[in-house]
Amino acid sequence: MKQLELFDLPDKKSISKTTRECNNCGVVLPLEEFPIAMKSENKTWYKKHCNECKKKFVRDSASIKKQNLSSYPSDNVCQLCNKESVYTLNCDHCHDTNIFRGWLCRDCNLGLGLLGDDKEGVKNALHYLERNKHEY
Repeated sequence: MKQLELFDLPDKKSISKTTRECNNCGVVLPLEEFPIAMKSENKTWYKKHCNECKKKFVRDSASIKKQNLSSYPSDNVCQLCNKESVYTLNCDHCHDTNIFRGWLCRDCNLGLGLLGDDKEGVKNALHYLERNKHEY
């Protein structure tokens, strides 16, 4: 068994072996309409969002960033963790409304995204930490 086969889980969004549903627009499209996430010699994994939704996201993100460049922190300090970043800060915005929220370091931006990019995910993480605080 090859190492990547360990992760060969059924793809819940695949409608067939040649199509899948976009997580963003909900349209069922041929796999070729999705960016490739990873490829091995005998298997290809595709991203969750179709090419058109990805293009729209990139356009929207660039526009939001351009509109808010004047508020970029001159000290390169993340507006969430308040630490200076050695990297360029990320333009954080709500993906549903495209409303700008602030400038975040890479770690904070990834963390919010992995928690679902919403209040519920952050609250769940906080409740988890509070519930297990005796272990710290």
